[in-house]
Amino acid sequence: MTSRRTPDVTTRALESTRSSPHSGGRIGRPTIGYLATEIERDWALLPWHGLLDAAHHHEMNVVNFIGKIVAWPHYFIEQANVIYDLIEAGHLSGLIIWTSGLLPRLSEEEREAFCSRAGIPVVTLEGPVKGVPCITYENYHGMQAAMEHLIEVHGYRRVGFVGYIEGHPGFQERYRAYRDTLEAHGLAVEPNLVKWFPDDAHRSLNTVEGIPVQQACAAPGCDAVASRANEK
Repeated sequence: MTSRRTPDVTTRALESTRSSPHSGGRIGRPTIGYLATEIERDWALLPWHGLLDAAHHHEMNVVNFIGKIVAWPHYFIEQANVIYDLIEAGHLSGLIIWTSGLLPRLSEEEREAFCSRAGIPVVTLEGPVKGVPCITYENYHGMQAAMEHLIEVHGYRRVGFVGYIEGHPGFQERYRAYRDTLEAHGLAVEPNLVKWFPDDAHRSLNTVEGIPVQQACAAPGCDAVASRANEK
């Protein structure tokens, strides 16, 4: 369940940095740094298209800083994050940081320190940081709509939830909608039907406790909702 308005997220973020007093880049043409973990898969590519459209409309430059999750302990991923050391205030007018994907393992204080490291204006995507404007998806309402469809239209009574990173603000909003919608329909959350995966293991997941997995995403390529058609 995706939205055609996904690019609006980064469009609004870029417009929020437009008033920056910093003059990075060519005179009269601000340069914005964009920090994310990737721009290739659909969930990352759609906001990137919105960013490019907004930059063209406002005559701004955009520089990508594509690293990996900060403080991620597996597979030497952290080595990619030396790219963030290239961020300098003298060359940039502001930053757009996809905090939910980039900083889910950091504490609130550590997120604040990361976002203020360059001393220039920052707008975050899908992850609030104290004192910083944040633009987000409709994570809660998207998952709520998916759950209501499975329960009310298809009559499912055992619905599971598969999440990617448990500390991810967006996934927490989807999980909250999952719980709330079950409760609103008088259904219990079954712990054995709730799964969190710390890496890409869920991408090859076909079942949860023997229940076939169906995709029901609040944002592109993220969560899965599992259901068993013969249990109503």
